[in-house]
Amino acid sequence: MNHDSNKSWYEASLLELLDCIEQSHQTVLDNLIPVIRRNIEKALTVDKQYRQMLTSLNDVFSLFADEIESHFAREEELLVPYIRQIDWYDKNNGDKPQIPLNSLTNPISQIEYEHDITENTLLKTMRIIASDFKAPPDASSWLKSLYKGLEKLEQTIHEHIHIENDILFPKAIQTEMTVLHGK
Repeated sequence: MNHDSNKSWYEASLLELLDCIEQSHQTVLDNLIPVIRRNIEKALTVDKQYRQMLTSLNDVFSLFADEIESHFAREEELLVPYIRQIDWYDKNNGDKPQIPLNSLTNPISQIEYEHDITENTLLKTMRIIASDFKAPPDASSWLKSLYKGLEKLEQTIHEHIHIENDILFPKAIQTEMTVLHGK
């Protein structure tokens, strides 16, 4: 995720954080997932000695890709617009936003639960199946690229989750409390 290295994510505005998150969504959905899918398909045809491992990896990766796509859609349909509204109201004294599900804490709790499943189940399972992304000596270039792509995906998702859980969500909840309750 691109960010001015002289500025900490903790110092970023809500809008900068949201832009970062949306950029992360696009990187994962438009770049990483399609390349990993292609590399799995190619490795399945070339690295026949690893067919069982690659088939298992493909199954978990397909589940991950489906889950992350719907997860990102929920974030972009509900959380992102609402957080932009509360930020706008806070900075410009605009119209008070409608509160989804009583407050941000409800949808954020669901998103954080999904983050936990993604990190502690799907990503860990892929890492285990793929032997910590260490390609065997006889691996094809497709399998080596696959492992590099999975490692990049894991790194991107970990950073994405950190920024949301540890920075964006607490900042958004605090802004919501200020906007709606003057706290």
